[in-house]
Amino acid sequence: MDTARSPGITLEALELVECHVGDVKPNAEPNYHLGLTALDRALSPDGKLMSYRVAFDLVKGIATPPCRFTCAFLVKYSRAADSNMTWDEFKDFHAVAHLIPYLRELISNITTRMPLPMLMLPPVNVHRLLKEYREPQLREEAATPVPG
Repeated sequence: MDTARSPGITLEALELVECHVGDVKPNAEPNYHLGLTALDRALSPDGKLMSYRVAFDLVKGIATPPCRFTCAFLVKYSRAADSNMTWDEFKDFHAVAHLIPYLRELISNITTRMPLPMLMLPPVNVHRLLKEYREPQLREEAATPVPG
């Protein structure tokens, strides 16, 4: 890819498709740990559109969470045939990084209305988030015997 030119991939739509918040415990320790729970990528048959469904858990792995907070977004991208960047060059971290500002706004907006301290999601290392999401899958694949 020519880094001097625009990639030529456009974010066409971003939708919040699920949001579940509940089990609020006002006196609980305000512990949070953002985790990915789903990352699905689909290319349209004509190769012009790429869609992602990305789901998050705000309290993933917390033993006694102050609440339950999960959400999922659907994001759609388009690419012209002469675009500088190919779909193979457009990596999962690009899509997840595009979602973080929207996720940050959703979390702060909803936690402002809860009987908990408002949470402003700190900077997110998207590569770490993806690594934590993929590690259990990789361990499972490594433990599965290869037929032979």
